[in-house]
Amino acid sequence: MKCHDVVDLFPPMIPSEREALAKDIQEKGVRMPIIIWRGKVIDGRNRLQVCEELGIDDYPIEEFDGSEAEMLAHVISLNMSRRQLNSGQKAIVGVDLGLYRERIGSIELEAGQKTVDVIAEELGTNRQYMYDAEKLRKADKDLYEQVRRGEVKLWSAIRAVGKLTKADAPEDDVEQTGASEKQKAVDVVDAQQNPVPPMYQDAFRERDNFKYAIEMVKELGK
Repeated sequence: MKCHDVVDLFPPMIPSEREALAKDIQEKGVRMPIIIWRGKVIDGRNRLQVCEELGIDDYPIEEFDGSEAEMLAHVISLNMSRRQLNSGQKAIVGVDLGLYRERIGSIELEAGQKTVDVIAEELGTNRQYMYDAEKLRKADKDLYEQVRRGEVKLWSAIRAVGKLTKADAPEDDVEQTGASEKQKAVDVVDAQQNPVPPMYQDAFRERDNFKYAIEMVKELGK
């Protein structure tokens, strides 16, 4: 059974997760159905692969009935409810999700909404991460995929390709912060409250979006 392209939006399981899944399937069988849409797998890629490796051909299959836009929304909902993705991974998924929805013409926006904001809220990330993820997609596809798999943090990947700049957004689209928040960010950057690795300090000081700087400090600490 072939997999639909939609499964590639999300990273495959890491080895330890695959091992745990294989053990669980060996002991208890496949409890969650493999979901297909128009003859292709849209959810359960890892379960299917484990079954094939173990020689198991008796597993539950469920067919999703709906349009491609509905199928995509279902896949996003299933994965976001159970996958533990960092903010960079969510941003990568967000960029590709936007491209997918644009391709099938399923982007619906209310007055004043922007696609990046809608997707960022849907996935639990923010537009700045997505701006950086889009830069990375254009600059280095290999690094882009490494961030998706969780092997490299988005911040490190952006630094590696020398693309760390101010947000490519209109001036009024950059998040505004109060004086106290800015001072807190500066304190963080200067390692007076939460140490920042020396190699990142200059880069943080150069940013105008201080709220984003705080978020990146948190990301580095994970």
